[in-house]
Amino acid sequence: MLAPEGSFDFVAGADLRIGYRGQDDKVYYCFPECTAFSMSLIDRIKSWARLGRKKETPLISVVLLLRERIHLADELLHSAIVKAWGRDVREEDKEYVVNKPPVCFVKFEDIVLLINNVGKPYVTEEYKQRQASEEFREKRQLNAVMEHRAFFTVDLMHPKDPGGSVKQNCYRRMCALAAEFVDANCMAASFPETGHFRPYDGELKNVLRSDHPLKAVTQWEQVPVVMIEEDDAKLRGATEEARKRWPEFVAAFRERKADQPFSVKAPFRDGEDVEWMWVTVSGITEDAVEGSLGNAPVNLRNIGEGDHVRMPISSIADWGYLVGNKMIGGFSVEVLTRRKR
Repeated sequence: MLAPEGSFDFVAGADLRIGYRGQDDKVYYCFPECTAFSMSLIDRIKSWARLGRKKETPLISVVLLLRERIHLADELLHSAIVKAWGRDVREEDKEYVVNKPPVCFVKFEDIVLLINNVGKPYVTEEYKQRQASEEFREKRQLNAVMEHRAFFTVDLMHPKDPGGSVKQNCYRRMCALAAEFVDANCMAASFPETGHFRPYDGELKNVLRSDHPLKAVTQWEQVPVVMIEEDDAKLRGATEEARKRWPEFVAAFRERKADQPFSVKAPFRDGEDVEWMWVTVSGITEDAVEGSLGNAPVNLRNIGEGDHVRMPISSIADWGYLVGNKMIGGFSVEVLTRRKR
């Protein structure tokens, strides 16, 4: 149903229903058929169940970390529902939208969703300072956690504790709706129940719209950008091994087969920012390597993925090539993979 104008007060009825109080001071109960989850809803509204706070049972939820809060007008919300689910809510089927910022309730078919649209960070400042860099080693993930200023969540309120195909269908509905709010304002999508955290890229909207979004979100093709200490002993050892065996790479490159990929890793700079990235090698001289940049930079603005680059051999910290499906080299890959969230 479309609720009348009025204040959005959470009123617990005798049967623990949640009510909306209208201007006439009457209480309009939004969920007469879904009472089992009411207390968890109240708890969620009070606590926001955020990262960096006391752990609770993970919600079935899709969280978007945003640069700025969305202006969620009724027209925008209904348009998103139609695009995501193929039609709007039907009052005759006891479906409804109750949009009272910063929260919104949606009942569609057999599911009830709570949408939070909040103009403040999803995590506490204490969490940012004390825990974030330890839990998020990947640079794009950490940037999203540290720099977002608002969040948008789609939480499943009913059915409670679904399983199997029912849960999959709920996630499809939730992710499809969340996808309508994914654009350059979105920094990442997070799934509290599974722990998956996907930074924004050009594919995130399509990932959320897919038939199996929880599987698709894990298939992130971007090479992880992992932060390390300059005096990291294990990584230093990997670099020393790569440089010691550099002649092996050169010899293999000279005998390479058509379409056999060869890559090296080197540092690239833009002001004070430094990022180590892979380069697909097209040529090697006595003192330099050239090729095309194989990664998308995170903070660097003076270079882009696919750009032709040339770097001195002395700057190369790792190398790798494929023989069939076997990777030769890649000495730093194992070290860094262990640190990826």
